Amino acid sequence: MSKSLHIALVGNPNCGKSSIFNYLTGLRQKVGNFPGVTVDKKVGWLTDEGQATKIIDLPGTYSLYPTAKDDIVVHDTLLSPKGQAPDGIIYIIDVTYLAKQLLMLSQIIDTGIPVVVALSMTDLRTEKEIRQITKALIDYFGIDVVPVSIKAQYNLDKLKALFKNRDWMTKKGKSDYVYSIKEHAIIAALDAIDDRRSGYQQLLVARYYDKLSFLSSHLQQKIKYQLELNDYNGLELEFEEISQRYLKLEPLQRKLNQVSRVIRQQSKTQWIDWLTTHAILGPTLFILTMFLTFQLIYSWAAWPTEWIERLFMEAGHWVNTIAGPEWFIDLLANGIIAGLGGIAVFAPQIALLFFIIAIMEETGYMARVIYLFDPLMRRFGLSGRSLVAMISSGACAIPAVMSTRIIKDEKKRLNTILVSPLISCSARLPVYTVLIGLMAPAIKIGWFNVQGLIFMGVYVLSILSTLIMAWVFKIWLKTDSQHQLLIELPIYRKPVLRNVLIYTWSKVKVFLLEAGKIILMVSLLLWVLASYGPGDHKARAKQDLAALRFVDQQNYDRVLASKELEYSYIGRVGKYIEPVLEPLGYDWKIGIGLITSFAAREVFVGTMATIYSVGNSDSMMSIRERMRTEINPKTGDPVYSLATTFSLLVFYLYAMQCMSTLAIVKRETGGWKWPIFQLCYMTVLAVFGAFTVFQLLS
Repeated sequence: MSKSLHIALVGNPNCGKSSIFNYLTGLRQKVGNFPGVTVDKKVGWLTDEGQATKIIDLPGTYSLYPTAKDDIVVHDTLLSPKGQAPDGIIYIIDVTYLAKQLLMLSQIIDTGIPVVVALSMTDLRTEKEIRQITKALIDYFGIDVVPVSIKAQYNLDKLKALFKNRDWMTKKGKSDYVYSIKEHAIIAALDAIDDRRSGYQQLLVARYYDKLSFLSSHLQQKIKYQLELNDYNGLELEFEEISQRYLKLEPLQRKLNQVSRVIRQQSKTQWIDWLTTHAILGPTLFILTMFLTFQLIYSWAAWPTEWIERLFMEAGHWVNTIAGPEWFIDLLANGIIAGLGGIAVFAPQIALLFFIIAIMEETGYMARVIYLFDPLMRRFGLSGRSLVAMISSGACAIPAVMSTRIIKDEKKRLNTILVSPLISCSARLPVYTVLIGLMAPAIKIGWFNVQGLIFMGVYVLSILSTLIMAWVFKIWLKTDSQHQLLIELPIYRKPVLRNVLIYTWSKVKVFLLEAGKIILMVSLLLWVLASYGPGDHKARAKQDLAALRFVDQQNYDRVLASKELEYSYIGRVGKYIEPVLEPLGYDWKIGIGLITSFAAREVFVGTMATIYSVGNSDSMMSIRERMRTEINPKTGDPVYSLATTFSLLVFYLYAMQCMSTLAIVKRETGGWKWPIFQLCYMTVLAVFGAFTVFQLLS
């Protein structure tokens, strides 16, 4: 069996790289971190005839001279020592934008790593044009070129054949770049330290040696010393190199422009852009799109949500009927199943949200949204690229904070990091769903679902709050620099269903698995703390129950279970903090949920499911039904009144209930100063907002 390959996919942003990666790897992919950096990489595997090929999807970049912080991950991969660097590169070129993608191809060829070109989006060209483009690239660069189209299923067999037929890996290619005297001197100086790289790789090491994770501090010091001896000016050499490459590529660019046939696609794009980027119609269309999204989340996700909810309730009921130790049966039914079921029921809503976001990205509409709202963002001390982080926050604040690396202005980047977690993420979605279901009936006003209207209102409030806080930080941080937004608006394309489904599934899987791990651990701990207590807590509960005259025999079991929970270990903790939470409208059970959900916001639902299940013989009630029927023993009123529910909704809207986000902010800002500040200001907002709402509605 031949040696397994390690192949990197490289290309400009929006070149079709993700489509090819998804086709080759399918669901056999994961997200990981490059050593020493916090930028995500996608790794997948292609298995053919028993041979597995590791494929890495690198971030899109326009050249090997990065303009954003996350581009350094490309260098960390391509310049790594042998055994860690890729065996070959598939360079993806979008045939609708040929000229701008040739620069990096010539740079990659000079690294000495075998490369083959995959021409993507070929369904937007004629066969004659594809033949002419392919021949021109082969003649000029001397490497193999494979035209493909994922959408049209064109030449995909040849694409996969690249991993078995390795002839392309023996071709060195040519770029016509000529090193200057100064560059030769730098290459010789670094070869004396480590001669395992090509000449051009040494030039890249000289430019970014202090950012490459695989270089030890000792090697970095030696490189720095040699560069100082040779009077190295990296920026000047970079400018000279780029100028020479563009000059050498000019004849090829002219030749490729002669076979251009994107006028029809561009004219359609321009016509649609008149609507999507219009000063009035554009924002209106975006608001309507989001409004429709939230309506669909509540309407279309209703039946699968009810099905999953019923499935977990039936599972809990079945477990209660089997023989076994009482404590073990109770643990399975009211600890594990109740906790996991409390989060699994929200998978359809999560899936629908990411499905719509994936379509917006696939079609190219998301780039228009960023362009459209850039002037507004700058008024609040943000960048148009801050919208990338804000939209990402709708999924998770962690990648949102990491995505701020594309913002060049450091103060605007810091402002974006500080306010991005205020955007409601998918982890809050289960909490919102339960609370909105408690405070509003599942009815329609005309065509509109009332719960969907409230749901969108919550997101609108989170966006407005984000902008207000960004404006406050703008004044404080003095973020008045005039960096302009540079963004590519790609041609509109029909979404590839395979890509949309893989994207949606990957997000839902991460949500369920990552949340599931935390919820499983928390559920087990909660079950133990809620099932046991100091002394004979169950006997004490029965004694107290006798003094409650309003309790009749029909409600005896339910109130007894509540009393036993109150005297358990977790009940003691909840009772201890209850006086602090009463001004917000919360009892000790809600307090337990607030504590446990600091690990992750969505844990609140699993916590409530476990707490209300322990000691409860009715396993056929959903978490929402149990919360809706919960009665305050002191007043006889529902625990989840409108005032309490609305207060809790506002608390979770603003609170930083996520340890992982704080850890990422610490890594991105280089210390604990800003994450601690972020935790404090968001907690103050949450408590003040919840207190105000409860007092006004009580």
